[in-house]
Amino acid sequence: MDSVLLRIGWRNLWRNPRRTAITALAIAVGMIMLAFVLSLMAGMKRDLINQGTQLMLGQVQIHKRDYRPDRSIFDTVPLDGRALADQLLDRDDIFGAAPRVSAFGLVSSGDKSLGAEIVGMDRDAESQVTTLGRKLEAGDLPGRGERTIAVGRSLANTLGVSPGSELILLTQAADGSLGNDLYTVSGIFRTGLEMVDGGMVVLDLGVAQELLALEAGRIHEIALRSTSPARAMEVAAAIEQSLGVEDISVAPWQELAPQLAGWVAMSDSWMWIMYLIVFVLAAISVLNTMLMAVFERLREFGVMAAVGMQPRTIITMVLAEVISLALVSLLVATILGAPLVHWITNSGIDLSATTDGISMSGTVVDPVIRGAWAPAEFAVAAGLLVVCAALAGLYPATRAARTDPARLTRGEIR
Repeated sequence: MDSVLLRIGWRNLWRNPRRTAITALAIAVGMIMLAFVLSLMAGMKRDLINQGTQLMLGQVQIHKRDYRPDRSIFDTVPLDGRALADQLLDRDDIFGAAPRVSAFGLVSSGDKSLGAEIVGMDRDAESQVTTLGRKLEAGDLPGRGERTIAVGRSLANTLGVSPGSELILLTQAADGSLGNDLYTVSGIFRTGLEMVDGGMVVLDLGVAQELLALEAGRIHEIALRSTSPARAMEVAAAIEQSLGVEDISVAPWQELAPQLAGWVAMSDSWMWIMYLIVFVLAAISVLNTMLMAVFERLREFGVMAAVGMQPRTIITMVLAEVISLALVSLLVATILGAPLVHWITNSGIDLSATTDGISMSGTVVDPVIRGAWAPAEFAVAAGLLVVCAALAGLYPATRAARTDPARLTRGEIR
């Protein structure tokens, strides 16, 4: 686009400064609201993924291929699980690796009994992958070699136990015998998920292996935390290829938690719906403004056409005015919207007065909803705004350019 036409378009934009200011402000308000929603959705998406994967799931899990969904006690990873976890820590895309064993059994205290999942984990390794250790209301998770047990808050309330109480575990062992033992409660955790708080107990990895008659290298799963949750599928595929073991399954969180992945995908869909709403409104505003501007300048366009100006030059001049309007709107939106986005990313919206947390798809989201800076999404929105504005301005510009100069000088348009 010729620089002379750009300057003319810029001057024409301010022939009616009040109309230009109102239109620019209306588009800017739409972009500010879009930036606010994009920030809020980006923050919720981040929190959904982080909370959903860092509580217990991990971002990638390694199992024997047939382990899920039945989770048989006999289906352990066909390699030395502890050694494999240590080996994976050498990868640049892995932040933490936590080997685990699990089984289902009976938890008893006095005359009360409850079915629960028994999870054996290494406390230090687990702290690099999940946040379970930060959910403790009292005490601590079992340390290495400690014959203690941590239980969820709901389970503790049902059985009437507290740190220092004793619990009996009864389960099937891998050698066909009955595994049972007495443990002292070391801690009580509360995650906000009833299936965890009311149906899971935690032992030290080595102690759990002893209960289940599993050798030190026999592991049911290895939970991994990658350096980028968004790249979990790529990381899982790379690990599976590098291991080259046919009977091993390496699954990303999208496969392990399809409902969570569905929520994330739905948030992306809502983003495009917001784009559509804002850009339709922006296009209508631009179309209205440019139609009025073109009709006011029909005689001017007629004189230009009469002295030899090409139709495409008239179209370009009008489009330069439209693009200038869009850029002014973006500048206003950036100046006024940045403080709003800064507030939502730092302070957030506090819903703690009405809820302790929002639970969805096995995930508990913090009641303080914070946004996240989304420069890439806003850049896409800015580019789409300019395109939509240009398309909206193309109609009045084309009508003026296609009309006979004599009719234009009489104030008529085809």
